[in-house]
Amino acid sequence: MASVYIYDKILILLCFLTVFINAFEVGTDSTFSFVNDVSLYDFKTAAEQSIGYRISGDLKVSSVYGDSENGFLLRFKLISPQLYLEKFKATPIDYDLKKSILDGHDKLIFYAHWKAGIIEKAFIKDTKDSSLNNFLRSILSLFQYQTADGETVETDVTGTCDIKYIAKSSRRFMKIKTNCKNEKFYNHERPIKSLGCDTKITRVNIIETSADGLLDSIHSSDHHKLSVTAYNNVGFKTGSLFFLKLGLVKSCEAIVADSFDDALKTLDGFTETTLLPEIGDESSEDGNLVKMIKDAKENLKNEDVGKENSALALLNLVSAGRKSKAEDLLRIINGRTTKEIRPQLMDLLAAIQTDESYLAFRSTYNLTDDENIDNIERYLQSLSVGVLPRQSVISHLLQSVDQIENVKIRDTVIQTISSMSNKLANSPNQNYENEAVVNVKNLLLKSLDECEDNGCKLIYIRGLKNLQSPDTIRKLMELALREPYQISVGAMKALSRFNKNDLDGWKKDFKNIFYQISKKFDSSARTIALDILLSLDPDTDDVTDFISFLKSEDPAYEVKQYLVQQLRMLADKCLEFDKLLKLVVKNDPQVYNWNVYGALKGLSTALTRKFSRNPSFDGSLMSVQEIKGGVLKRGNVDLLMEYDTEKFSTFTMGLFAGGLSSFVSSDEEEVDPEEDSTATAGMEIAVQGNYLRPLVFFSGQGELMGHVWSGTGSEPISAYQGITLLQDHKELFVLNNGAILDYSTLGAMSMDLNGQFTVSLWYKNANSVVLQNIGLALLSTVRISSPIVSAEIQTSLSQEPQINLSSKIDFSSKSVMCLQLTQPNIQLTQKITKKVDIPKSKKEKALKNEVYLRYKIPGKTHVLNRKNTDMCNAIME
Repeated sequence: MASVYIYDKILILLCFLTVFINAFEVGTDSTFSFVNDVSLYDFKTAAEQSIGYRISGDLKVSSVYGDSENGFLLRFKLISPQLYLEKFKATPIDYDLKKSILDGHDKLIFYAHWKAGIIEKAFIKDTKDSSLNNFLRSILSLFQYQTADGETVETDVTGTCDIKYIAKSSRRFMKIKTNCKNEKFYNHERPIKSLGCDTKITRVNIIETSADGLLDSIHSSDHHKLSVTAYNNVGFKTGSLFFLKLGLVKSCEAIVADSFDDALKTLDGFTETTLLPEIGDESSEDGNLVKMIKDAKENLKNEDVGKENSALALLNLVSAGRKSKAEDLLRIINGRTTKEIRPQLMDLLAAIQTDESYLAFRSTYNLTDDENIDNIERYLQSLSVGVLPRQSVISHLLQSVDQIENVKIRDTVIQTISSMSNKLANSPNQNYENEAVVNVKNLLLKSLDECEDNGCKLIYIRGLKNLQSPDTIRKLMELALREPYQISVGAMKALSRFNKNDLDGWKKDFKNIFYQISKKFDSSARTIALDILLSLDPDTDDVTDFISFLKSEDPAYEVKQYLVQQLRMLADKCLEFDKLLKLVVKNDPQVYNWNVYGALKGLSTALTRKFSRNPSFDGSLMSVQEIKGGVLKRGNVDLLMEYDTEKFSTFTMGLFAGGLSSFVSSDEEEVDPEEDSTATAGMEIAVQGNYLRPLVFFSGQGELMGHVWSGTGSEPISAYQGITLLQDHKELFVLNNGAILDYSTLGAMSMDLNGQFTVSLWYKNANSVVLQNIGLALLSTVRISSPIVSAEIQTSLSQEPQINLSSKIDFSSKSVMCLQLTQPNIQLTQKITKKVDIPKSKKEKALKNEVYLRYKIPGKTHVLNRKNTDMCNAIME
């Protein structure tokens, strides 16, 4: 068998030499017939419902000069190219091709210097059209081939690609192209998988030669599968098949010249170029932004924030906005007719994320003025979420910090530049050593050291939480271990946001805080330390320590209850941890009989529930409620978008309270050391992991009692309004026929969040309510746009998922708390639009088809646990 294999390889090598000696003998003229089929279809329709086009004709290849040592000068003639639409019917339907870009080019001529299977140089006449020139380059690229096994790098019309050649037989060869890159394309994507897009590309050429070494046929296939990771039913498949087949071979007249350079001098009117494509305006016209905003105005009013139509309206404006100049954006912002939608225009400016949009903002508003604080904060908060952070914008905002006297604006600027720096550091080819990022880090650390009060320190600790620079972990740990409870808890909250790989070396310190080894710590600091320890892949010893703690005499029963809830939640999510936990519990008789594990008192809860699934995104919500003295002390609800094993928090709403235990009960639970008796309550908000300036409901007994007696605390407080981008993906590819494929996906979340926190001393109860109105929209588009033909499919999704969280506490006798987590009925709408057009045709309108799909998703009330159900029943009696 080995001898047969060696013989085959020797035969293939001899054929390889024969191919390149005889492939294009000078004075031969070979005519090929060619067909190029392009098709596009979406995931929801079958391939039979694809749209696309076909270009067919003849190609004459003449070898007019050269030899096997220096290569050959090949002349190409494109003869009678024809364009067909609608599933490749024999004639175009309702189209006048007299003005098609192909009309008038029935005998296109171009040249190439071909040497040993490589196009060394290309020579093309200026056709005044980049897309046609790219089509010619694609034909030349097909003639770039080898006929032996091997791996190399080649540059052709699709870019610079990794190439693998596989000789299937002595006359049949396979060429596989991967990892094609083009530095002229500016692509961007979110590094977060659950908010990203997936592209799978297959590029394969099959080359066949005749027995005497002539090129017989080339079959080139180029397939792209493009999908949105969060939505299983949103995606596209595109294909471009290029087939050349040898027909008539005859002799032709050769160029008489003394050298190759002299032969090239005879090519009058031809320009030397490469196979890399020309990049014109590859995308279609996005329209006039002024007119588009006028049309979208009704959907951008304040009362529409939190609805799907406002999210969809923003998406339709972003692409056009990214091509707009500062003066145009300024004219829109300051227009009389746009005054009532100015807050939403701030969201648009932030989503555009160009230097021009930032120039328009700072030309309108001055950060040092107290006027227009709402619009200033609206822009900055939305800017912190964007995925295309500009180093120039970070640097300019950083320079402005010292000049800002308004505490709220200063706080918001700090959080914005910290969040932007985090994204910049995690961008491709960037890290935390970036100059702007380092400057932001130094400002936060320096300002933190200079602060004289806790309120000031917490501003910069939040900044470190948003920045998440590994260099700041030591500083935050020092604050967590040594500072009073308010700063310690703030530092722990910041540490909880860091990558677990960066925290792994600090496990001993987190154990110190949770188990109170060196001193006593605030219960919130302890529970956050527990959250971190559980995220660091606990082993058998760690779980054994947790179970032993449940048997300890530590009087903080709410901390113990919190631990039990977290262990159960993690066991539900992770099968391996569930096995480990059961093994440890079973080996401890004192716990295994539920004397400890099942009989703990306490109201703290931790749970996760499925929030959304196909046909919507795959998502869950996680609720953590830490109770102290019968009152909510720290509560978070995270709305998570999931993909594979990754979870991303699209929105976090958290309630916090302190100093209220004396109003509720005189419970025997241990009082936190150094706990401030000042009554406080408020809300912390994070949009896509970026923490904003917190909203304080009340601070101090006087303000609390004012709310209690006046009833103002019973009114809902608008905690957050905004429209921000979720998905933000754009990629450009060049197909094997030279056409530029533009794939883009934009997703937006429009949110209106209201919250309230009330305490009644008369009725001895305390209630909190969070109403979250969300509008989600997605636009995903694949487009082949050129003057030859334009084909496009767009899928849009819109929905209004909502989640409402309420807590009721009755402390008239024994403290009882009821948590309710509800979702109303919603409808998801999907629209699929297909268009095909010949831009230079006389026909005024493109072929267009629209399909609407609607899905009804029933609401639900989430069952939290049996204990909560019993308490709710008791309160509702």
